[in-house]
Amino acid sequence: MRDCGTAELQYRWFYHLACEGAPPERWSHGEYDEVGKLLHPFDFYWAQLPDGVPPLVANYDDKLPQLLESLKDMLA
Repeated sequence: MRDCGTAELQYRWFYHLACEGAPPERWSHGEYDEVGKLLHPFDFYWAQLPDGVPPLVANYDDKLPQLLESLKDMLA
């Protein structure tokens, strides 16, 4: 993460999932502590590829070009 100004190593995993049915447009989730107190609430929504994806922090969008390339054949 040196490019982001921190000397830490982050491991990231990416998954490609198929959804049967209609997924929700928005949903919420959160991180909780060991007694169930909400620490970090998150609100999620879908972004249209490729141009609808907002800039992502900490280089999380680095793999988007590879994803788009791999989806070309599937979407053609």
